[in-house]
Amino acid sequence: MDEFSGRLVVHFLNLLYINYPIISDCATKNLDKGYAFVKLSTTFNQNRISNFETPTDGYNLLSAGLGSSFIFNKAKLGIHMSGTNLLDKTYISHLSRLKPEGIYNIGRNFNLGVSIQL
Repeated sequence: MDEFSGRLVVHFLNLLYINYPIISDCATKNLDKGYAFVKLSTTFNQNRISNFETPTDGYNLLSAGLGSSFIFNKAKLGIHMSGTNLLDKTYISHLSRLKPEGIYNIGRNFNLGVSIQL
C-alpha cells in the first residue's frame, strides 16, 4: 500500500503499450520466405507511480524491415535488414535503470544480416 494515498501500488510495472504491425509475406520463383514489416509501437504515459518512481512520458517508435532467402550456388542464402526507432525519438523507458541519471534509450538503430546454409 502507498502510505500517502492508501491505494495499492505495485512498483516498477511496465508501461501500457500497443503494437500496430503490418506484415507481408511473399514467395516467387527465385525468392523463398520473403517478408516485409512496418511496426508502430505506442507507449502511454506512466503517471500511476509509487514513492520510489517518477512519472514517464509516452512515446511512439517506428520500426521497419525486410528479408528473404534464396538458393545461390547450391547454398541457401538468407538476407535481412531492419531498423528500429526510425524517427530517432528521444525517450526514456519507465523501467530503465538509467532513468535517474537522465540517460536516454538507444536512438535510431539499423541491422543487416546474412546467413548461409550449406
